[in-house]
Amino acid sequence: MRLFLTIIISSLSLNTFGQPPGYVSTDGLVAWFPFNGNFNDASGNDNNGQNNDASFGTDRFGTVNSAGSFNGVSSYINGSLAGLNNPSETTLSIWLLSQGDAGGQPYDLFFQLGNYGQHTFAYSYNHSGTNIDFHSNCFYNPYSSLNINDEWHHLVIVSGVGTASFYLDGELFINMNSTNWGGGCYLGSNAFYIGGGADNQYTTGLIDEVGFWDRALTEAEIEALYTVEIPISGCTDETACNFDQDATVEDGSCIPSGCMDAGACNFNSEAECEGEACDYTCCPGPGCCGVGMNWNSDTGVCEITNPTDTNLDGCTDLNDLMDLLGSYGICVEPDCGDFVSHEGYDYSTVEIGDQCWFSENCRYLPVVSPSSEGGNTDPYYYVYGYEGTDVSAAQATANYDTYGVLYNWPAVMTEGICPSGWHIPSDEEWQMMEISLGMSNADAASEGWRGSPVGDSMKSISGWNGDGNGSNSSGFNALPGDYLYSGGFGDDNSFDGNWWSASETGSYPWRRKLSYNFDSVFRDRNSRGNGFSARCVRD
Repeated sequence: MRLFLTIIISSLSLNTFGQPPGYVSTDGLVAWFPFNGNFNDASGNDNNGQNNDASFGTDRFGTVNSAGSFNGVSSYINGSLAGLNNPSETTLSIWLLSQGDAGGQPYDLFFQLGNYGQHTFAYSYNHSGTNIDFHSNCFYNPYSSLNINDEWHHLVIVSGVGTASFYLDGELFINMNSTNWGGGCYLGSNAFYIGGGADNQYTTGLIDEVGFWDRALTEAEIEALYTVEIPISGCTDETACNFDQDATVEDGSCIPSGCMDAGACNFNSEAECEGEACDYTCCPGPGCCGVGMNWNSDTGVCEITNPTDTNLDGCTDLNDLMDLLGSYGICVEPDCGDFVSHEGYDYSTVEIGDQCWFSENCRYLPVVSPSSEGGNTDPYYYVYGYEGTDVSAAQATANYDTYGVLYNWPAVMTEGICPSGWHIPSDEEWQMMEISLGMSNADAASEGWRGSPVGDSMKSISGWNGDGNGSNSSGFNALPGDYLYSGGFGDDNSFDGNWWSASETGSYPWRRKLSYNFDSVFRDRNSRGNGFSARCVRD
C-alpha cells in the first residue's frame, strides 16, 4: 500500500512536520519520527506522538536536540497509527543507544504496537542480560543473545506470518520462524509506544529515526537506512572562493567569486576572489573592442570592421582565405525552440533563462529489462509497466511514447543518450534553471522540497493526478513518468516525475522530483540503482 504525502507546503508545516529524507522509502511508510525538536510524524500521515516526560538529546552525528531521550522510569511516546489495516508483513527501523536497565524491570521496551495484553508485537532489550526480546503474534517469542550496550546501533525487524528477520547495523543477524503461530500479524489495537509505557517497562537511553512500514523492506532499502553519510557543513557552491568539496550541508558561509576589475562589463562588487573571467566587449569607446573590431552604438556590440579580415590582423590576405576554406561546410546551430533529431526521434526544446533544454524525456533505448533486473554498476533501461526484453515491443507501448525511458544512473551516464552538443545536466545546471524560474539561491542549494511555486511552472498542464497539474509557464513540460525502486515500478504514473543529474556526492547522484500534490521541487541524493527519467541540456 502506498501512502502519499499530503502536507501543505508552508513554513509552519515544514518546521512542524518536516519531510522524510531521501534515503527513506515512502512506499508503504506509515510513520517516520526524526525527533528533530519534536515528536511529530514526518511521513505526512499525521501519526504524531504524544510526549510523556521524554526530552531531547544528541544524535549519532553529534547534533543536539535531534534524538529522543528516555529516563528509564517514566518517559515514553505514544499515539496511534491511523490507516494500518491488518498487514501480513511489517517493518520497524530504529536507532537505539541503550544506556542502562529500566528501573529494575527485566526488559527495556523500545517499541510496541498495540496495548499491553493485546499487542501485535513488542520489542525490548535487556541491558544486563544482553538479549533482544521479540514478542509477537506474527512469530513466537524468540531471543537472540547480543551486546549492543552504550553505543548507537541500527535495528530493523521485518515481521511476517510466523517469521521474523532481525537486521543489526545493516546486516542480517538472525532469521526466526515458528510453527506455534500462523494467524498473521492481526491488530488487537493500532496504538503504538516508543521508549516504554507498557507494563512499567521503559528504555534508558536515546532513540532516533523511528520508521514503520506496512510491508517488508528490501535489503537494499535497509542498507540505505543504515549507511547515511555524516553531514558535513560548509560551502557547497562550486563557484565560491571557499568551496568545500567534502561539504554536504550548505552553512551559508560561501564567499562570492567573480570579476574584480571595476572597468569590466561583468564587474562583481561583492567578489572577494577571481572567478568568472572579466568581459570587456561591452565598453563603448575607441579601441575597447580590440584589433579589427569597432563598437556599434546601435546594436550595443562589437563588430568586425572588415568581414573579410577573419583573423582580425587589419588586412585581407591568404591567411583569411585559408580561414574561410577551413570553415566551409560548418552547419549553423539551430535556435533553441527548434526540434533536435536524435536516434530517429525529433525532440522539442525550450529556452529557460540562459539554457536550452529538452522539453520532453529522453527515449534512448539500446536494450530493455524487466523491473526485476537491475543494479548499481551496469547500465539498465526500463519502460514503465513493460516487463519484457524486446526493444521494439517496449517502444510500441503508450508509456514509452508519452514518458520515454527510465534509466539507472550508470545508464544515464553512458554516451548516446543525448545528441552531439547536448548532455545530461549537472546538479549546478539544474540549480541555474530553478533560479531562472524564481527560486532563491539558498533554496536552490538546499535539499528536500523547496522553491514553491517553481514546481508548478515546470509541470505539464495535464496528466497529473487530481488537481495536481501545473501551469507549464516555463515550457519544461514535466510529466509524471514515475520511477523504479528496488525491483519494481511505482504504483501509479500520474503521481510523481523523477529526473537524474550528472552530479553525485559520495556514491549518491543528485535527482529532481515533482509531485502532483506539491508546487515545489524536491532535491536529494539517491541510489544509483533506481530508475528515473532524463532530460538533455545544450552544451
